[in-house]
Amino acid sequence: MKIGVVTEYYYPSLGGITEHVHHFCLEAKKLGHEPVIITSNAGEDPYIEEGNVRIIRIGKSLPVFSNGSIARITFDLKLGRKIKKLLREEKFDIIHVHSPFIPILPLIVQRYSETTTIGTFHTQFDSSMLLDIVKPYVKKYFDALDGRIAVSKLCIESIGRYFEGEYRIIPNGVDLDKFNPHHEKIAEFDDG
Repeated sequence: MKIGVVTEYYYPSLGGITEHVHHFCLEAKKLGHEPVIITSNAGEDPYIEEGNVRIIRIGKSLPVFSNGSIARITFDLKLGRKIKKLLREEKFDIIHVHSPFIPILPLIVQRYSETTTIGTFHTQFDSSMLLDIVKPYVKKYFDALDGRIAVSKLCIESIGRYFEGEYRIIPNGVDLDKFNPHHEKIAEFDDG
């Protein structure tokens, strides 16, 4: 299955969504799928072997202050046209959009997607002034999702204040090869 994985957050930007997307794609590839990450250009990361998973970078990633942290949005005056062309050429079997309501890239991909589209919600928050403002405009995108994933019950509680619907909880994964009790403990942190 060819999976278009859409995210505003990918290396060199660090964070939970970046890690989630990266490791999901590595695991999907091991299972015989063809994941393709669609993200913006935030610069090159010399530590990531981009050859492991195909990455398509569209537009420029710009940092913006949001919800007490730095968010990222994609800027490109021809983004809509580029996305339409990309989706037409790639013919994805499924589109997997991370943080579906983060402007701009996720919303534009959803707008032009003609295949099964799944959204994963990652964020916990008490309230969102942005969602208060854009709710009437993004509800159609929420309703059009073929499936909704949340990484925790808290995420469902947060987004559920604005959009009621069916969500499936799939928690963030843990790399058991890297994090397991059979590895030697780090002496300076081993306090018993």
